[in-house]
Amino acid sequence: MQNIEVFCQYFYRGSLIPVYVYKNHKLTASFPEQTLITQPPASYLDILWQQTASISYITTNFYSYFGCIQLKEDASIQLVIGPVSSVPYSQEILRIMYREYFIVKEDRKSFDTYFSNISTMTLSSFCNKMLFFHYALNQIPLALSDIIDMNQGQVPDNIAARQAENIYLNKENGSFNNSYEIEQKLIHIVESGNIEALKNFTADSTTIHEGIIASTPIRQAKNTAIVMITLATRAAIRGGIPIDNAFQLSDLYIQNIEHFTTIESIYNLNQKALLDFTCRVSESKIPVTSDDAIQKAIHYVIKNTNIRLTVSDVASYLGFSRSYFTHRFKQTLGFDLSAFIVRCKLEESRYLLAYTNKSISDISNYLCFSSQSHFQTAFKKQYGITPLGYRKDPHN
Repeated sequence: MQNIEVFCQYFYRGSLIPVYVYKNHKLTASFPEQTLITQPPASYLDILWQQTASISYITTNFYSYFGCIQLKEDASIQLVIGPVSSVPYSQEILRIMYREYFIVKEDRKSFDTYFSNISTMTLSSFCNKMLFFHYALNQIPLALSDIIDMNQGQVPDNIAARQAENIYLNKENGSFNNSYEIEQKLIHIVESGNIEALKNFTADSTTIHEGIIASTPIRQAKNTAIVMITLATRAAIRGGIPIDNAFQLSDLYIQNIEHFTTIESIYNLNQKALLDFTCRVSESKIPVTSDDAIQKAIHYVIKNTNIRLTVSDVASYLGFSRSYFTHRFKQTLGFDLSAFIVRCKLEESRYLLAYTNKSISDISNYLCFSSQSHFQTAFKKQYGITPLGYRKDPHN
């Protein structure tokens, strides 16, 4: 038993994942040393004790994982590992944990500090660490798929039973999940850059019967918003928004949503995100063609607005001569490739003028215009307003 505890101590020091040693379901040691308030809640221990596999894990209501290793040489000994989470514990999640752990107000500060020191990791990374732990103690080699197979005993049956019950109740109540139809409508709106249709979509009073994807209303709202932003991101990319720009925008919106604590604020930001993606598609007006070479040229130009890009550069990138590809591009789309390069740079400049504090000179240099006066002249010719005037009122 002493050797096991020494190993657990080393494991904790190397991974910063808490380890609890139980004998006949009674705690005998913990690493780090625990106070009563940070020991695993009894409700999760009861589930772990029911597992018959030598290695298992469970998911908690606060989106973390506990693992359990059964000792081969002594069935009375179980080692509980965790909890671990894939993201740092937010204040919202900690409030859920206060209820799970029965934490009184005066203990919350030390409770928060303890859990903030636990390493974050994905489920697969956690399972791999448990595989190492299991092999070191039981000398039985297992694969990641073995853990999943071992933990499929009750879960699929449970899900199947709940699904059957939900189908029965939905049929009885005439309620069906219509989120797929709503998603398809939203995707089409964003991809086509149809701002007016999005406004009508938002104002539509049609009842959405969405699935339950969280255990709390606030988490449900966040998850729903994240799904919609993810769909809008993919649709915007297909609508012509550069991939890097779309994903950066998506990350920023999702990060902000995670900080919100009211359903109304989450809903409002979600609507702004959808409108933002749709407006960007509408403003970009990137041409779409079935000609793969021209489509590649379009995306190459969009991605390289910050270099001194010429028609020859684009043609060379695709393996064509300048004269041949210039003719092909104009014949297919009806305008010159050189004009398209300038237009993409100007579109990028509008974004920089509206959303950054970069000087007009810096923007001109960044987009590789031959001079600031050339940039200003081209901008005014395209949009009917100077760069400075646009910065003062981007919505003019």
